Amino acid sequence: MQIKHTLMAFMLMFAVAGRAHAQSIVMCESYDEKGAPSGIYTSWDIQADGGFVYILYSQPATFNTSSLWYLYIDYDWYNNGNLSAYETISLTPERGKNWIVYDYKFKDVGKYRAYVMKDGVEQASVNFTINWAEGVTPPAGTTTGATTGTTTSGVDTYYYEDSFIQFCSSVNTDGTCNNPATSYVIPTGSSSVESTVLLDNNLKDFKTKTIWVDIYKDGAEDPFDSFSVAVEETWNFCWFKVSFSAPGTYYIDTYTADDIFINTASVVVSR
Repeated sequence: MQIKHTLMAFMLMFAVAGRAHAQSIVMCESYDEKGAPSGIYTSWDIQADGGFVYILYSQPATFNTSSLWYLYIDYDWYNNGNLSAYETISLTPERGKNWIVYDYKFKDVGKYRAYVMKDGVEQASVNFTINWAEGVTPPAGTTTGATTGTTTSGVDTYYYEDSFIQFCSSVNTDGTCNNPATSYVIPTGSSSVESTVLLDNNLKDFKTKTIWVDIYKDGAEDPFDSFSVAVEETWNFCWFKVSFSAPGTYYIDTYTADDIFINTASVVVSR
């Protein structure tokens, strides 16, 4: 463990115990083979090179499917109490267990919120704070909860006119899409089909720190899923996984953190 806590957690542990029969998400130092967390805190100290914290989600029922769940992490970018997208992480639960854990490395100090989503519904959330450990000199370029923006000034939708979206079985580290497809079939006996979606800006930097994704089913006014993907401004491609559980035509819309449209694509799902 490369991190130290700074806040006593007696009251938090008491509250978690009272919610033993509901979904919960906690930040903890460790956990046992049954998913029981220990060392639960809401304030943590990190060193100059960052620090790891376990983010553990649990629920009363065991998982009966290995379809994707999503862990969202929001951050108070402007240090004004308003939290927005920081990173989105896909989780694959293990059948027969009722908990999932992710060991996340924090590098930026400030206020955060972590929450787990399934089929567009929030299951549980936790608010917490990351601080520099005593005596640490913050590294150059780190974020301290007061950034000036998430998309480079002067970028508009025309900047992304050469971008494209592909649906793949997987994506190589060089951005190559494996087995590109425009349609999928939900396998017999399965409840869903999964695709790895590649967003490629055709060798041009994204110039944004966050990609927002809205997924619509044909005929629906509201998206059935929305999430964000954390990227580096100098990246020119990224990918994320999407799970489809019902037949239909789906549309993937992508935007920067400042709501600048990047591109859209559609895929047909049948059974």
